[in-house]
Amino acid sequence: MKKVFGMNLRSTTLLWLAIVFVSIAGDGVNYENAFAGGLVQQNAFLYHMGWLAPDNKTAAVPGQYAQLIGPIANLGQLAGGLIAGKYNDRFGRKQTLLMGCLITIVGNAILIGSPNPPALLVGRILMGASAGFLNNGVAMYASEVARPATRGLANNVQFLFGQAITVIASGVNLAISYLPVDVNWGWRLATAVIFIPMVTMAISIWLVCPESPRWLIMQHRFDDALEVLTQMRSDEGPTAAVMLEYEEMKAAVLYEQEHNETSYINFVKNRGAVKRTLIAMSSSLWWIFNG
Repeated sequence: MKKVFGMNLRSTTLLWLAIVFVSIAGDGVNYENAFAGGLVQQNAFLYHMGWLAPDNKTAAVPGQYAQLIGPIANLGQLAGGLIAGKYNDRFGRKQTLLMGCLITIVGNAILIGSPNPPALLVGRILMGASAGFLNNGVAMYASEVARPATRGLANNVQFLFGQAITVIASGVNLAISYLPVDVNWGWRLATAVIFIPMVTMAISIWLVCPESPRWLIMQHRFDDALEVLTQMRSDEGPTAAVMLEYEEMKAAVLYEQEHNETSYINFVKNRGAVKRTLIAMSSSLWWIFNG
């Protein structure tokens, strides 16, 4: 058992608390992504940026910025994802998640202030980069700490939270659309909502979530890995089932390290990995094709 705030958490409780905490942290990005699409159509925001016509009736993002606001966040996510992959392996899953939370907080603060269009674009880049860190970290952490039989469910937790947070973001956008055009606090307050899950989850991840046992094995911290795995699997110490999972995990990690199967170059050479990636990419493309 692990002691948190003076309480001994049972293994199952600790496991699912960790998965829920990291999933909610990742869903902060989902809120921003869903909210940002509506924000750039809010008259109050457009008025603040100087993009509302004098008659206060016609508003539109100028062409050069309309073409950048969406794609530039995607470029930030691409860069963030590539960096996060290496960051994840070097500094650990927890540090990757915490860095994602920090980048989200900074990027969102810039969006709230955004005194001019360039600052808005910088904020969007940072929010994209934070998505790269959090999407990378959440999926990997959930997969590595979950029991083999519940890995699918563990990864779906973030998806379920993400859909809920998207609905909330749409509702917030609708609510602030009724505010007067010269009222800035509405869209700023709605944008600041993301601070709640980010700060709360960053503290929770730091205090509650143990490091991934798989990453600890990658660092050859074998005793720490066994301790964490035991905390998340058994209330009775390292049972035979825990030891079996630990030995299998250890053997797999050491094999990958020995044969250098964790590099980007090896990924490109691995036909199976490329095939799985293309399948994942195609599923996203179908969402676009069907409108």
